[in-house]
Amino acid sequence: MPVTTTLHQGTTLPPAPFCPPTSGKPSHDNLNCTGVKILSRSSWGASSQYESINDLTRQFSCSVDFVVVHHTLGDRCVTLADCEQRIRTDIQNWQHRQFNFAIGGDGTIYELNGFDSVAKHANFYDNISLGIAFIGDFSSVPPTQAAIDSLKKFLACAVHERLLAAYYVLRTERDVIGTGFGDALYSEIEKLQHY
Repeated sequence: MPVTTTLHQGTTLPPAPFCPPTSGKPSHDNLNCTGVKILSRSSWGASSQYESINDLTRQFSCSVDFVVVHHTLGDRCVTLADCEQRIRTDIQNWQHRQFNFAIGGDGTIYELNGFDSVAKHANFYDNISLGIAFIGDFSSVPPTQAAIDSLKKFLACAVHERLLAAYYVLRTERDVIGTGFGDALYSEIEKLQHY
């Protein structure tokens, strides 16, 4: 019997449909999202240490129904070189926090755990959600329009390629685990479709 899901803020969602198998999904290695630049782990220089720390063998067991947006805190990045440096030095050294993807200020999307591997980012939502992090602290300053547009195109592409459920729900870290989430980013995310 389906279970009704209640989010942190008290928002109740309808019962989730039967969880379909993940076999038959297209590979994200060949994902071609028009207008979105996606860098694989090998492209941005992920170390073998990153892959061992993040346990990329822990696979999603069913369709991904939620997207949870985060920010990484620390410095924001705008150029490709700056963002790659942040990814290599900061994000791949985090052992307490994982994300599926990260977005830089120029709109480039970086594969972290990707579409296939569960990331530890939202407690009980880990197994049914993608964790997408904007690189930097967005408590008082919103992300660039390029980064927001990239998120929207990326999610639409993921739905089209059957890597994300068409009925997915978009939430923030504040909604699902109650942490102090960046106000400026929150105000942008709550305007988006599926929120």
